[in-house]
Amino acid sequence: MERKGYGRLHNALVELCVVVGMDEDTGLVPETQASCQVSLDSCDFSPFILAAVSGEVGAFPQAGCPHVETFVSQSGGSIPQVQSTTKVGSSKKLVRQPTLSPSVAIAKTAELPLSSEEISGLPPICLPDSTKVFRSKPSAHCHSFVMTDLSGVHRYTMCLTYYRKFVAVLRDKEKPNCYELCSADCKQLDASSEQEECYVPTCICLIANQPYYQVLKRCLSSLLPKLTNSTLELQCTLLEFVPKLALIPVPPAGIISVKFSALGVSHSLYPALPYRPVCEIPLYYPFTLLSVDSILTVVSCILTEKRIVFLSSSISLLTPVIESFFAFILPFTWRHTYIPVLPSKMTDYISAPGTFIMGCHSRVEEQIDELCPDGIVTVSLDEGTVVMDREPPAPLPSDAVDLFKSRFGNFPKPFDLQTALPSFLDAEEESRAREKHATQLDAAIRAAFVEMLALIFGNVNTFCGFDSVQSVFQKNKFLASREKQNYEFYKQVCTTDMFDGFINKRMQRRQDYFDQEVEELKAIEKAAAKSKDRVETRDLAPGGTASLRQRQLRKLSERRPFVDLKSVKPLSIDRHETDMADSARNELFLPEVESSLFQNGGHFYNVCLEIVTSALEQADSAFIRASYRFIRGMLHLGCGSESKGVQDLQTIEKENRMLYPEKLLNKLTGKDNKVTKLHIIDADQMPWHDLDEREFETLTVRMSIFPDLDSAAKGWACLSKDQHMPNELFRSFVNVWKEVMKTADQFELPDVAQLQPGEDVVLISGRVRHSQGIGRLVLTHHRLFVMRDAVCHKVTELTDISAAEKITTPSWREIGQDGLKITLHGGEQYTVFLKMASALWQLCIEEMIAANKLALGHKNPSIVHSAAANVMVVHALNELKQDFDVISMMGGAERLAEPETLLSCQLKHDIELPLSTFEALDRIIFPPSYDISKRTIECMLYTEPDDAGKPGQLWCGFGSSLLVCNVVNWSFDFPIPIANQRISCMATVGETLWVGSLDKHVYIINMATKNVVSSLPDHEDFVVGIIRQETEKSVLVWTIGVDGQFIAWNPESRTRDKQLEFQLDNIHQVSSPVVIGEHIWFCERRKKVIVVDTKPPQKIICKLSTESEPENPLSADSLVVTPNQQVWCSWSETKGKTRLVAWKSTTYEQVFSKEFVNCPGFTHMVIRDNEVWMGTKDGRIFVMEWSTGCCKDAKEMKQAHGHAVRSLCVVCGSRVASGSTSSEGHIAIWK
Repeated sequence: MERKGYGRLHNALVELCVVVGMDEDTGLVPETQASCQVSLDSCDFSPFILAAVSGEVGAFPQAGCPHVETFVSQSGGSIPQVQSTTKVGSSKKLVRQPTLSPSVAIAKTAELPLSSEEISGLPPICLPDSTKVFRSKPSAHCHSFVMTDLSGVHRYTMCLTYYRKFVAVLRDKEKPNCYELCSADCKQLDASSEQEECYVPTCICLIANQPYYQVLKRCLSSLLPKLTNSTLELQCTLLEFVPKLALIPVPPAGIISVKFSALGVSHSLYPALPYRPVCEIPLYYPFTLLSVDSILTVVSCILTEKRIVFLSSSISLLTPVIESFFAFILPFTWRHTYIPVLPSKMTDYISAPGTFIMGCHSRVEEQIDELCPDGIVTVSLDEGTVVMDREPPAPLPSDAVDLFKSRFGNFPKPFDLQTALPSFLDAEEESRAREKHATQLDAAIRAAFVEMLALIFGNVNTFCGFDSVQSVFQKNKFLASREKQNYEFYKQVCTTDMFDGFINKRMQRRQDYFDQEVEELKAIEKAAAKSKDRVETRDLAPGGTASLRQRQLRKLSERRPFVDLKSVKPLSIDRHETDMADSARNELFLPEVESSLFQNGGHFYNVCLEIVTSALEQADSAFIRASYRFIRGMLHLGCGSESKGVQDLQTIEKENRMLYPEKLLNKLTGKDNKVTKLHIIDADQMPWHDLDEREFETLTVRMSIFPDLDSAAKGWACLSKDQHMPNELFRSFVNVWKEVMKTADQFELPDVAQLQPGEDVVLISGRVRHSQGIGRLVLTHHRLFVMRDAVCHKVTELTDISAAEKITTPSWREIGQDGLKITLHGGEQYTVFLKMASALWQLCIEEMIAANKLALGHKNPSIVHSAAANVMVVHALNELKQDFDVISMMGGAERLAEPETLLSCQLKHDIELPLSTFEALDRIIFPPSYDISKRTIECMLYTEPDDAGKPGQLWCGFGSSLLVCNVVNWSFDFPIPIANQRISCMATVGETLWVGSLDKHVYIINMATKNVVSSLPDHEDFVVGIIRQETEKSVLVWTIGVDGQFIAWNPESRTRDKQLEFQLDNIHQVSSPVVIGEHIWFCERRKKVIVVDTKPPQKIICKLSTESEPENPLSADSLVVTPNQQVWCSWSETKGKTRLVAWKSTTYEQVFSKEFVNCPGFTHMVIRDNEVWMGTKDGRIFVMEWSTGCCKDAKEMKQAHGHAVRSLCVVCGSRVASGSTSSEGHIAIWK
């Protein structure tokens, strides 16, 4: 039965269960022909995939007819029954070829969490030691391993291998050792056939997204008593057992643990510590197998990325020991090849190039020596030794080693050696005591390593430089600051991929437990420095002197015993850190997943939702609420309530940003889930009629296919030579583009931290040969990466590439293989054989290089994003050219023009702005685009931060909407639709914002809620000014119309003061009004500056003008009042000249008159400190000192706009924002 209405539980405990082995349906097939000449129990047989069961589907590919069972509907139903395809005990001869592959394709009627290729690769790893059968029954055993896909994502696996009794029957003597298997209880065996009893291995493998090894092992152990020899019973058991585990949610990082029961056994899922992965393995295992010196040597080998092989005669030890070492090196993360359990038959993998960590059985040690005589570090867990074929790795810094060893002496003793404890009379009580002791020991080990690494790498932030363009780690300065005896270690570490990932996180200023440890060490160092004169003689080194570091370490060792976890990690909340009462309060008990609940999956989810909701309502902190909300959101998604699930998960961002599942929400709601897309047409809602050019351009920009209308016009030219485009062609183009976008969006580098903010994948190659091996080439907004062995190695920054040349290799083996030679500025070269795609990659790389140079030169990151969008369109068009149906539809390949015309950045030559502009420009920000048209930034207003911690905000009139920009990170909030026409002016009045518009209305907005609270439709014409006038008795707000209508408002009652309002006759085009005392000054386009007295009777008290020639009249454009009470006015001439005139505001006496040649006029002026900033009609900005009247930048003016500067605003007291026209639609921020 199908589970209709169900979604996927994204944080399920178990993702998939795979069964590997042999049974009646597969028989025994020798792996090699040589195996056919040996006895039954000496032969290695091929293992097969017998079953693959998830929470939604169960597949049994080896059954007589491969079939799939899907599970429980929301309305209820019985447990699915599996019908046997071959009768138990039947003597029917099975039709089978001896070469039958173990990787039989799995039925495609439902989708499993893993691909068929991934599942087919499991048999040799699930049975890594041997695939023999036995005459006597061996004991069941467990082992674990880790699966890694091409993008570096790990899946964690626990295996239970047990043995089933069969009768092996040899029916065809011409095929020795090709046996059929029959049930041991079969009574109808052919007496003429050779037969003997044997025990056949069957491995049940639970695959999870989180490393809950102990829980998975306990679940498999509780299943063991139910397992019999019957294949049919095994299938039924799995169909009932696995989906129950797939219903269990894993808790998020924090302090909420999940308790559940399965098969009568209770289990606990403890959360990960904040900012760390789940760690459920005993970290003391390596200390029972290796000495402390050997452990620290292995840590040094991992940090310097050596090729390491772990050996053990017990396969089950390999994964927990290696995973323990990965926990030791946190926050560093291993990102190279990782195979914790390498099957004995795949030992030759060790000879592969590249860095790796692998685990092998001890019996293959000699083979390893033959395969890799040099360059391998061998860690023998049986002998407790670390052997290096070459020179040993650089040792860890001695002061850090001394600190760790001093901590090691304070570790809790093994539980069985604590003889002072009274005897436990209850087995459960003893079990709890052992668990608590093990957790304390693990916490001590974990804290010791974090402290050691903090001492080694704690000051890297000092060498991380941040500026407005990029982040830089000053590697040479960092190495130069190291002590001489430690220089080689740091030099080796700085070249590793792990160190790059570590630095990337520091560059992004991500605060975590490591930063906290560093701060604690700095505090202790500071305290030690103050008391250095009081060092006692016992603190001295054997030579009679002690370094400050040695004294610090000893004081640190004395003051902070590890058993006091709260003093070691006050922010890292461990599950055993609280007392029993708190622990009980933070445990979430789920109901037993019994058949009555399982038959109605919706009922189980509803019960869980009630429990979680109740706990959420009782939670007393945002941190705890976020954890419960995370679980509830996942449960909603699991039962198909996507809207409720998304709502819960989005709310988490406000309560605990650490738990916010951004990737999942991006997949569920689209990449821009935080932005409401207004008037954007979804790519699935395409027209069914032929399109003209205008409709094509409009639709493709609204679909975000093209970044702007100009690019869309070029796209039209590529696709169509007629006046109309066939709708089939348009739909084909959009579908291909969607596939290109989907491939780029879903592709993830092994470590997301490698991508910088605002950087995404643009182009991905297939598997190609290159200088570093075989892998994929990945082009992002700013860099070029190569994927190899599930590891992403940075090739270069795009701006560091001097040339990308297409080549053809001369080797006779590779005739006709085109490649790409990438040359860096330093002369280093990389060669990538992209074959037919070389030309496309060359064009795309050159375009992105040019875009990055333009973006850096103009401090305009949008250039890169626009170029990336066009590159993806070129990729889509290139794919479209390969489609025969599309070419036929267009009437021939010549109809599709070369798409390279879209790549325009490399054609531009103005790579950099003038020096004065570049130095003064901080950044360019783009308001979010909600339709195909850009908007004029007509006016801007800055509000200061408040006492409650609310940051300063820049309010922008963006067409008819209002946009609010957070000046801390220069990000925009949602647009606020305000008016029917363009917003023209703004002013703050108390807690409200008054906004004037060309629709003749004044809108009053509550700045806290950003809602329109009132509308004043009293003007007869455009509203061009809003000014606040303070008098001795009251505060007035004047709204001014372009027609000379002045209305006075009481800001509290929002009523007109009709005694004060007035209308000026014969006034045309009022602009730029300012208030000085009781007078309002404004420009009148008919060559005057007018001063009006606002006291009754209101009248014009002065008209100011400047001399001009009759044939070249002047027009007053803008006003500004300087702190010394001068009024500056700009006058533009028809011949491209501008005159700046200043008057005293009290006597109306002219102070100076200055002429600007080749300047079409000033549009807006503002005061910043001692400067007057003046924006022009051609996009330049002039700066003058108001106290002297001297132009500050007379030789080279600032210019970040191609057209007029429409608005200016002083931000944060020290910066200036300039707004552009609708042709550009951006805001420049000036230093």
